[in-house]
Amino acid sequence: MTEAAFNNEQNSFQAHDVMSAPAAQDAPPHGAPQTEARGSLRALFHQGDQQQLRAAAEHYVTQWPNCPTGWTILAKARERDRDWNAAATAAQQLCARDPQSAWHWSYLGLLLKRAGRLAEAEQALREALERAPEEPETLNLLGIVQIMQGQPGAAETTLRQALKSAPELAEAWNNLGTALRDLDRLDESMLAFRQAVALAPDNGRARSNLLFSQAFTAALTPERQRQEAQLWEREVLTPNERAEARQRQFSHRPRRDQRLRLGLLSAEFGHHPVGHFLLSWLRALDRERFVIYCYPSHERQEPESQRFRDLADVWSPIDNLSDAQAAERMRADGIDVLIETSGHTENNRLGVIARRAAPVQCHYIGYFATTGLTEMDYFIGDPVLIPPEHDSHFTEQVWRLPRTRYAYEPLQQAPEPRWQPDRHGQLRLGSFNNLTKVRHESLVLWSQVLRALPQARLILKDKRALDHSVQARILGPLREQGIHPDRVEFRGASAAWSDHMDAYNDTDIALDSLPFNSATTGFDALWMGTPLITLTGDRLAGRQAASLLSGLGRTEWIARDADEFVAIVTGLAQDPARGQRLREIQRAQMRQSELCDGEGLARALERSIEEMLELRPWRMEVAARRRSE
Repeated sequence: MTEAAFNNEQNSFQAHDVMSAPAAQDAPPHGAPQTEARGSLRALFHQGDQQQLRAAAEHYVTQWPNCPTGWTILAKARERDRDWNAAATAAQQLCARDPQSAWHWSYLGLLLKRAGRLAEAEQALREALERAPEEPETLNLLGIVQIMQGQPGAAETTLRQALKSAPELAEAWNNLGTALRDLDRLDESMLAFRQAVALAPDNGRARSNLLFSQAFTAALTPERQRQEAQLWEREVLTPNERAEARQRQFSHRPRRDQRLRLGLLSAEFGHHPVGHFLLSWLRALDRERFVIYCYPSHERQEPESQRFRDLADVWSPIDNLSDAQAAERMRADGIDVLIETSGHTENNRLGVIARRAAPVQCHYIGYFATTGLTEMDYFIGDPVLIPPEHDSHFTEQVWRLPRTRYAYEPLQQAPEPRWQPDRHGQLRLGSFNNLTKVRHESLVLWSQVLRALPQARLILKDKRALDHSVQARILGPLREQGIHPDRVEFRGASAAWSDHMDAYNDTDIALDSLPFNSATTGFDALWMGTPLITLTGDRLAGRQAASLLSGLGRTEWIARDADEFVAIVTGLAQDPARGQRLREIQRAQMRQSELCDGEGLARALERSIEEMLELRPWRMEVAARRRSE
């Protein structure tokens, strides 16, 4: 669930001195030994060694278990160690000893949220609200937890309550925008993000959320999107910080007998589509030439995260560091090339890139428009995804790989294709995309197909598909185009991933969405043998499926205009025997294509990374010349 607005949720609690509120309610000290121990513990908390602090705090609560200060410091010590469950255990003891403190319950809710124990986090936060019903920071955090639990409607109510108490709370506006986006109310969502930006112009998370929504909906022309993206660093960084980044020098490290240090800055090291795309080539990277440093900006708890830990030579989480501290760590690590994968999506740390953490910095795979950052040197794409005439959409230099930039991990656990034509002669057209992608442009195009094929019905499958407001948003434009609601079938999320994939077996043709194309969903359809028909768009987000199909060698499924899109779908629909043959051979063809060639992608990226580093002196010279002009 989206957490783009949540990176610094602890800011709500930093306004409280972690010592002062609990200390006021401590029981009277048991003489000089406790007073002295507590004083030493406070000093360690502020300036001592972390290991020593934790040991001292654990000893203190053993000796004086009824002292809230001890439990507070122990919780904070464990929090610094990123031991969220242990920190929450200490905070529970804190609440038990001082149960009337709303602050303690809020702090416990924060720790439980970080530990992924969302139901318990909600319960703790409601305890806090029993004691302070209108506390906006607690309401804001509860709204975050509700969004993460997949309850955007409840989150909207909670966040509006927070804003009633504190209408100037920018983070609550930001999180309200996220909830409204999850409710498929994009126009309202962008208004909330704009309000957050107006209240806090330097709030990078709110600006990223607004940029993401604008790019996702193609609300702006690509050129205007670039201009909006360039505002991000101008508002988030000070002029001095930007000047320091431009002037930063890196010592030349001789490459002889040394491996290139490749850094990856990502929020997606785990169960995430970007993570799957990264694994396909990271596993094949030449470890005789490259050392891998992974910098997770958001540590994921799911088991898939361990695969990245195992691949990394250095695993260095940065979610407890400021952007300046994280950039300094990467510079100290001597990173040669830093690949950033999140762009303006959730949990991004573009502030690290903006402060120039490595000699060469580039964006790859996770975002679908320019980052707008002066210090982002390259945007990695391919000739189909970003043709030369689209270079003006980017502040970065476009780096085109000689193949599709995507490689897919073959889904060994997916069911086998077992498609058969419908026995009643009905044609089943489907889209399993996130329905937020299915906007007016998609519905008009698909209506043309449905009018050309009166025997066809449209299957829309998504976790939001059973929401009546979402259905109304989709059925209204279709009805205006002459398509009766009876021809549309809505399917919700499947209980198991294999069931979701098996649903492609009763889908004849997959229709791509626009202006935002399929990516992971397109791979899934193709892996199940389902033909995917796309219409190329006027920007990267609308050309993803064309890149996939080019990598598969199925360029005949790429339409240049609406008439050609209808013609391609109609031609496939009228030849069921061809559809049967496709299902029998497509998975094998995909295995042999670029789409499953992680090793080939690794070789292409290795060459690109080395070339980028070699070009660094030339780029520095050009930049210096431009500054002097």
